[in-house]
Amino acid sequence: MNLSKVVRLLLLLCILLGGAAIVWSILSRRQGGVVLPEVAILSPDISRQTTQFKYAEHKRGKTVFTVDAETSTQTVSQVHTLQNVTFTYYDEGEEPSDVISAQEAVYYLLEKQIEFSGNATIRLADGTEVFSDQVRADLVQESAVIQRSFRFKKGKIEGDGEFLIYHFPRRELQVEKGLHLRTDSESGPIEGAASQAVYMLSEGKITLMGKARISGGGTDLKADQMIVFLTPENRIQKILSSGRAHLESADSKSLSGHQINVFFNPTAGRFDSIEVLSQQPRTAERAVYSEQGPGRNYFLEANQIIVFPNRAENLQGLFLEKFTAQGEVRFHSPTLGIEESRSNQMEGQFFPNGEHLRQLDLRGQVSITRRPDSQASTEEKLRSEALSLSFGPTQEIEQVRATGNVDLRLDSAQGYRHLSARESVEVSYLEGALQRVVSRGDSRMERVSPDEKIVLKAPLIDVHYRRGLLDNMMAQGGVTLESNNKGKSRYTSSQRLEVSYQDQKMERAIQSGHFHFWEGTPATIDVQSDRAVYDPATQRVTMTGESPTLKFMGTNGGADASPMETVAERLEVDPQTGEVSAAGRVRSFLREEDGPIVITAGRMHADPETGWIHYFSNPRIVQHSNSITGNTIRYNHREQQLVVEETVESFLIQESPVEEKVYKVEADRLLYKRADLRARYEGNVRVSTEDLIVDAPFVDFVFAAADQNQLQKIVAWGGVEITQGDRSAQGDQAVYFPIEGKVVLTGDPAQVVESNKDTVTGRQLIFFIGDERFLIENPSVHETP
Repeated sequence: MNLSKVVRLLLLLCILLGGAAIVWSILSRRQGGVVLPEVAILSPDISRQTTQFKYAEHKRGKTVFTVDAETSTQTVSQVHTLQNVTFTYYDEGEEPSDVISAQEAVYYLLEKQIEFSGNATIRLADGTEVFSDQVRADLVQESAVIQRSFRFKKGKIEGDGEFLIYHFPRRELQVEKGLHLRTDSESGPIEGAASQAVYMLSEGKITLMGKARISGGGTDLKADQMIVFLTPENRIQKILSSGRAHLESADSKSLSGHQINVFFNPTAGRFDSIEVLSQQPRTAERAVYSEQGPGRNYFLEANQIIVFPNRAENLQGLFLEKFTAQGEVRFHSPTLGIEESRSNQMEGQFFPNGEHLRQLDLRGQVSITRRPDSQASTEEKLRSEALSLSFGPTQEIEQVRATGNVDLRLDSAQGYRHLSARESVEVSYLEGALQRVVSRGDSRMERVSPDEKIVLKAPLIDVHYRRGLLDNMMAQGGVTLESNNKGKSRYTSSQRLEVSYQDQKMERAIQSGHFHFWEGTPATIDVQSDRAVYDPATQRVTMTGESPTLKFMGTNGGADASPMETVAERLEVDPQTGEVSAAGRVRSFLREEDGPIVITAGRMHADPETGWIHYFSNPRIVQHSNSITGNTIRYNHREQQLVVEETVESFLIQESPVEEKVYKVEADRLLYKRADLRARYEGNVRVSTEDLIVDAPFVDFVFAAADQNQLQKIVAWGGVEITQGDRSAQGDQAVYFPIEGKVVLTGDPAQVVESNKDTVTGRQLIFFIGDERFLIENPSVHETP
């Protein structure tokens, strides 16, 4: 019974104690602090003193901060003086976040402010420590302020500054009057400075403003503003700078632009790349990379430039592995002989030492101007869709490859050379001297001087040099060569062209595969063969192969002229004069209205300037059944003239409904002009037919105007002798009319001697072939006794 009463009393006591605890908790929250036991008052201003002071601030049922101190002295004006005090700020999860500690602090309870002094330290949530002699905490604004100098440390990063504000909820630290940073990296110490700074703890981001500067590893970065991003391990991840950004290295390299962004490899402790940006296209503040040093001088500007460092150890400065540039790229380098290049994109690669350029790649609307020797008058200009340049360790050019609608022009005092190609142009150098040029795809090579222009076209052109001097050239796949010398145009075409040089002079040129040569526009001379060889010593082109062919187009050229075509075993053309020689079974064909003409000979020589063609070595002319031979035959297709000299022999066949008559003519010389309708034989002329023989110094064959193949009459003069069987006649002149079979013989006197030796004389005798009729003017008859 007594035991049960005791139990009931204990339970009642527990209930009372629990209720008292709940009431105490509610009252303490309303008052905002812990009521300390009163102590004896030491002075009128002091209301109480306590040890192990503790104060907690709550909002929305959560702890915001607490204040702990070893001792507290409270005045009547609600001011606490604290010793060895610690201020703790709590995050949303009611976990301790930021801590301020000091030897002393004054807590203004009504104003909700605490002033810390004596080795004050702020320990931020990310481990950053800030040291100062004095810190003020504003519990209403939930911030901490340092209005004098301070130091800070975050991992390997440390520094100092003046006037700091830290906002607890935002975890944002602001420096208003000067900040200096220091840290270490694999490449050496890094230092930073700025007029103002903002550190966002939650983002690991430090913003430097006003004359921001970071230097280290042989580089110095300046800008109006910089943002430094840190890793959770307190290593620099990247630096974003903007506003008149400029980076300079100890090895005379510099980057500048509106923005310079440095990206680090935190694990390796070095930067991976640097990005330089212009403010906007076509502004003065463009992205620029420049370098000036022994054996290197480069200047690059673009809308964006990204450089990648050389990863070799122990390199102090901005030693690069490569760079890229985009957007209206412009490049200049006296070291490389580049006056200016422009493109949409560019990429550069350096040698392993990171000092000298090894390769440049340009893409998009590429143009470049080179002057290999600043003192030389030669200038190179190139345009293409893409371009790659390779250089040697001493920055001499080794390889050039341009692709996509390539256009290369070399200007000098003597003229210019021009090379274009649809696909590509590749240029190789050896020890700085030109070694090879290869052009592909609708290639065109042009050389222009004051007196001459030469144009070579081919799908492929391959030129080789020896010690910078021309050695040989090859073009194939449909080659066209055009030359214009003082207004005179000549052309050749073939499947392949090979040219060899000796001491910068052409030694030989060979064109093979459907070779074609023509002169004039429209063409007046046209030559075709399988193979052609040009010998500069003789300045002649020799054509061989299967049936080399020569065509003369006449005075008008074009389609309205009747071309004269010649084939031979060998043709030779003088490109300067246009003269042509042929040898070996020469055959010329001329298509005329009255029938084709064929001229054969062992040799031929043609002069297009005068239009005369000379045939030698048993020349012969044939038209239908008619023929002419002699030691030499000269024919002018342009003027329709013919000259046959020495041992002339011709056969003329006249057909009629009744009979066919053959005229054989022998003479020393034959002259024929088509416009005169007359063929004149000179010197020891003998005309023979089946009916008679005429001997005279001169004989003209006169043809009808209506039908130029129709013989109208034969006129002999200068002392004529006619033989007709046993009959003979003499006179000064004889005219034979073949249609009538009539001979008119004149002289002073003319005479006819009959077979019975009777002689008939007179000033004019007319007799007929085939009968005995005579017509005599002023006759004189003598009978044989």
